[in-house]
Amino acid sequence: MSIVSAWEAATWFRLHRFSTSFDGFGDSAYEHFRCTACNAKAGTLRPTEERPTVTTFFPADEKGWKMLVRRLRG
Repeated sequence: MSIVSAWEAATWFRLHRFSTSFDGFGDSAYEHFRCTACNAKAGTLRPTEERPTVTTFFPADEKGWKMLVRRLRG
């Protein structure tokens, strides 16, 4: 089980123009999230109070996020 930051996941989805609506987020996540160890699709998505355990998937700092935006804009 992995826990991702909701803010980072939502920002990632917005930048890639994936659905970020609460109802559609689960469906989009199933399409786009995969296990980094075995490449399996996301199993269960649910909110939690726990701290994120995945820290290497998203850009590490503001500079990384800006580079991602530039790359996606072409």
